[in-house]
Amino acid sequence: MEHDILLNRCPLCGSSYIEYRFIAHGRVISACHECGHIFANPQSNSSDVSVFKPLYSPNEINEHDEALFIDNLDIANDPSGLLEDVHEKLDDGKEIMLFVPLLESENAKHDKQKWVAFEQQRLHFFSFKTLNNILCKCGFGNIEIISSNKDGVFVRAVRRTKNNTVSFIIPVYNEKNTVNELLNSVYMKDLSSLGLKKEMIIIESNSTDGTREIVSDFAAHHSDVKLILEDRPRGKGHAVRNGFAAATGDFIAIQDGDLEYDINDYDKLLLPLVKYR
Repeated sequence: MEHDILLNRCPLCGSSYIEYRFIAHGRVISACHECGHIFANPQSNSSDVSVFKPLYSPNEINEHDEALFIDNLDIANDPSGLLEDVHEKLDDGKEIMLFVPLLESENAKHDKQKWVAFEQQRLHFFSFKTLNNILCKCGFGNIEIISSNKDGVFVRAVRRTKNNTVSFIIPVYNEKNTVNELLNSVYMKDLSSLGLKKEMIIIESNSTDGTREIVSDFAAHHSDVKLILEDRPRGKGHAVRNGFAAATGDFIAIQDGDLEYDINDYDKLLLPLVKYR
């Protein structure tokens, strides 16, 4: 027998900071203060009725490739669990396609609390931000909008392997007085309390003050550090983009070669990202 369940935690990020927002078509709509996800609360405790089926689209997918089409993420009691189950069943590189009614859609903006999606058996109401968050959290990347209508969007995403790693992009140029202390501090920083590993990527832009020799020696003594040696300085932006190209982490941080940024701030900066808030 079905009965309603009052959620005391956000079904996306797990926060207990849930706020009442409004009544729509006789339903209570709540929101997570931490990640911004909006959902019906209480929710019907019916079984997930999500249906997965092969979708072939000659315009988007090669004839022999199979993508999983999900058109009811918003009516699943546990949308994160649903996507994690899909992630478990797919190989890397396989695509999923979704249709999701969106809070930024034309009808949602126009109708506000009278939006038809609030009236139907939908449990979750995604925005661009929360849809991206849940897909990334559950191990999907390369997220792009294929098309849209007045109520929502068709989205494509690719299954990838999560590695719980932060890639630190460190562009350096003529910073011999601070770079050695900086590199040792980043290398020694322990992020295990957040369940994260580190990846250090140093981009050196052919300094004239001995910085190149310092970072080369550091990389020689730390085999897990990636070193990119540029032939000439082309600006911080160019160096950072080279670092992005080499990064493999789920998260990316840019750490300048001086000591302007406090490494002890990493924990509080990364916590909401790890929680997808």
